Amino acid sequence: MRTFSLAVTMVGILLLGVVPFGCKSEEPEPSAVETAPAAPAPPAVPEPDTSAAKEAQTALDKVTTLIKGGKLDEAEKELAALEAKSGSLSPEMQAKIKAARASLDAAKTAAASAAAADAAAKEAQTSLDKVTALIKGGKLDEAEKELAALEAKSGSLSPEMQAKIKAARASLDAAKTAASAKESEGLLARILAMIKDGKLADAEKMLAELESKANLLPQSLQDKIKAARTALEIKKKTPEGLKIPGLGG
Repeated sequence: MRTFSLAVTMVGILLLGVVPFGCKSEEPEPSAVETAPAAPAPPAVPEPDTSAAKEAQTALDKVTTLIKGGKLDEAEKELAALEAKSGSLSPEMQAKIKAARASLDAAKTAAASAAAADAAAKEAQTSLDKVTALIKGGKLDEAEKELAALEAKSGSLSPEMQAKIKAARASLDAAKTAASAKESEGLLARILAMIKDGKLADAEKMLAELESKANLLPQSLQDKIKAARTALEIKKKTPEGLKIPGLGG
């Protein structure tokens, strides 16, 4: 009976599928999967400081207004302060600041040129006024010296001022011609008196001097000088006491 019970027990064990003694059941190991290391997170982008950008733009607008108004010293002060803190601003704002600097520098150059031109024009006008006064006063040699100095630098003056200088030259030359004509008229009268008095050597010397500059004199005076030459040549060949027409002898 005991033998039968043992057999039944063995059959039950076999039916239940129990692994025979001495064998160990192992669970399958999961397959290894290679995974790439996680990429580092990008650095956080700081939020733009909109208040600083607005402040910089306001300053730039002020600089532009000051430049347009010709207040360059104030514009320089404002822009220099803006440039000092431009490193903390955006590249776009830095580019605007550089453009403002270029505009301000150009305005300064233009202002300096205009100031120099204005000073030169005032100086030239003072010289012109002096030339005019000297011409009216008959001081033609002094007027010539003053005007020649002004003409030497006229190339750097405005076209308007150059035209005034040319007009002054015309006035001076006319005054010189008139003065020369007046002087020549007096000289010619002396020559004719000498011819009449028989002082022919003195008359010859003075007439030759007058003839050397006759081409600078008015045509009417040139004709008188030629008449004096004719009278002198006749007098040289005329016996003493013969009256010469036109000389009152």
